[in-house]
Amino acid sequence: METKELLGEFNGHVSAVRCISLSKTFIASCAFDGSVIVWNWKSGEKIATIPADSIAVRIFDTTILSLSSQKIEAFDINDGKCIFSSPFEEGLVGWSYIQNYLSSIENPDDRIYEQMLSSLSVVKRLSDYFSVRVFDFDTRKSRFVRIDGQSPSAVLWLALFDHNDKSKRIEYPCNENTTGLDISKEIFRTINVDCHRIVAGCLSGIIVLLEFDEN
Repeated sequence: METKELLGEFNGHVSAVRCISLSKTFIASCAFDGSVIVWNWKSGEKIATIPADSIAVRIFDTTILSLSSQKIEAFDINDGKCIFSSPFEEGLVGWSYIQNYLSSIENPDDRIYEQMLSSLSVVKRLSDYFSVRVFDFDTRKSRFVRIDGQSPSAVLWLALFDHNDKSKRIEYPCNENTTGLDISKEIFRTINVDCHRIVAGCLSGIIVLLEFDEN
């Protein structure tokens, strides 16, 4: 990133790449050709070609997590063998939660099967939100922020899973920092949440940063 030097080009898929994931050593990608391919991006060596009709992949150390339309699987990077499989119809919202959950804990590969299964129990509680297109999680604080629909709105919802899944309505304030900006006319395309802030990217190119307290 600092020198803009091209580190490598990797060929293997015969159709469009759907998703890609990068670690310190490996690249994993899935494509419409029904395969997941793993490379050592430092050496350029192709490590494994895995037959999997994946729509998304994520690398965790030496494990690849794969999402398909009906199941979630984990593969060993070195030999491509499936080491975990579970029915999964919770879509991209559930997939996003699991990724955030595994990323928030230390050494997820130590007990990755148990950790994924425990996260699946929470995913079941997201069934009301599977059609939501704009969302993000802070699993460390059991928070889920969402914007319903793709129409202009001055309201988003912050769900707290550790408080009986209670949702809190948050309205965008108008103050001196938003002079001339009518937030209610903006369409939000992406959002991100942490412990005290929510940032939203708008269709118009505007970025809105909100702060909230624990109450």
